[in-house]
Amino acid sequence: MPPYDALILGGGPSGLATALALCQTRHTALVFDSGCYRNGASTRLYGVPTWEHCDPAAYRAAARRDLDHTNMVEFADDTTVQSVLVVGTARTGKNGGGGGLFRVTDTRGQEWEGRKLVLAMGVVDLMPEIPGFEACWPHLIHRGLFCHGFESQIPGQKHDSAAVLAINDCATVVLAYLYARRARQLAHSVSIYTHGNETLARETAPYTSDLDGITIDARPIQHLLVNEAPTRGVLVEFAHGSSATHTFLAYKPATVPKSMELVKDLSLALSEGGSEIATSGVSLETSVRGCFAVGDCGTSAKSITGAVASGAAAALGVSGQLLCE
Repeated sequence: MPPYDALILGGGPSGLATALALCQTRHTALVFDSGCYRNGASTRLYGVPTWEHCDPAAYRAAARRDLDHTNMVEFADDTTVQSVLVVGTARTGKNGGGGGLFRVTDTRGQEWEGRKLVLAMGVVDLMPEIPGFEACWPHLIHRGLFCHGFESQIPGQKHDSAAVLAINDCATVVLAYLYARRARQLAHSVSIYTHGNETLARETAPYTSDLDGITIDARPIQHLLVNEAPTRGVLVEFAHGSSATHTFLAYKPATVPKSMELVKDLSLALSEGGSEIATSGVSLETSVRGCFAVGDCGTSAKSITGAVASGAAAALGVSGQLLCE
């Protein structure tokens, strides 16, 4: 079997957008879709024009239907990629294009080869080690207040109270302040929990002391519980026996690229901090020639609309290299 023009690892919005743009320039692609998505627990899309409140699965199905008539894109569904290698002899075109083939092997030993590789496999959220956190995530602990926080409101009304978890990657004055101000747009009162970090609480205080409805609390958190009555929310239990209840909590988890073993296979450079795969230029090429990273795994600004745009941008780079070889 001749190699595909591109192998796309990931069947979410960024991978599907890459495939669509490539087939419109008559390039073949194989999309690997594991069926596991970062927003798998969500039943609604937010911030996607014409798809607001729709099921993410319906969006992906519609995107696939757009590819059905092209005869240029194939799918490898429900398969787990085990390794990626660069093989073959480098090819150099008149304009400097070229490179070896990429060989993808799944856990069943099946192999595919492609001239270019697009990583669209997303990221993994790193959850804090607070008992009860995962039971509240993501429906009561919101990653983004532009979607879940806003949508959980009663129309025209603010929540009684909310809280910000200023821990781990969010344990900075800037993020604590910004998240608290955003949460204050949605709730009458907001608590910033630094989870025992007295230094952060002290450094953040000058920025919030004059703000109505925002307080800082450095007490260590012992447990988080789903609170059902009298209203649904999160019960925060502190180490010394006291507690507080909030309608929702806000927290931005740290991330790492999904399938880090593939990143290591290719010796890809990572962003500072290691949260994403490092890319350069408008086409989002990685540190390996002919390999591109799109969607959440290639940017700190994670959104569906951004993922779609990145897929289209990478496809331009892929096509340009292919045509120059």
